[in-house]
Amino acid sequence: TFDNSGNLWVATNYGILKQENGNFTIFKRDSTRAQSFSAFNFIEKDLTGKICATGQDGLLIYDGSTWKTVRIGNTWDVFPKALYIDKKNTKWVTNGSLFSYDDKTMTEFDVSKIDLTINKINTIFIDDNEAIWLGKERNGVVISSQSVWYTYNLGTAKLTDNLITDIKFADDNNLWMATDYG
Repeated sequence: TFDNSGNLWVATNYGILKQENGNFTIFKRDSTRAQSFSAFNFIEKDLTGKICATGQDGLLIYDGSTWKTVRIGNTWDVFPKALYIDKKNTKWVTNGSLFSYDDKTMTEFDVSKIDLTINKINTIFIDDNEAIWLGKERNGVVISSQSVWYTYNLGTAKLTDNLITDIKFADDNNLWMATDYG
């Protein structure tokens, strides 16, 4: 992702890499520039320009000078899998369950009706109608609309694969899903 100054930020298994004016800074677990994290899987810029990342220690938010660590759920044991920032600047995170963070409160959603025992959530998308789209590891897509969950998979929605890695709506309001097979 790029920050408001045009600097590139990259999430890696070895920390967060920032490229600024041709120089590189890495924020990692043993760095005095960061708290206690190293492995990351998602990084995004929020609507206020803060850098947000999911890593071993949960959701981390960088305001330009300090990192804030936000605990996800009741345990530090589960590594967050996905991060999405919606049009209201709410941060959505998964770690075996689904959470939203509005910069004050972390809220856990009831996903008990979705079989997540072997179906990790790979990606999150919130559409203009505030429906929650979750791309799963082995069972396609689930969508929550007005607290009802719907499942679409290879057998029901003509998907090329049930491993969904990304979900986006194009400007022409067409839905795009990335899978392992296109």
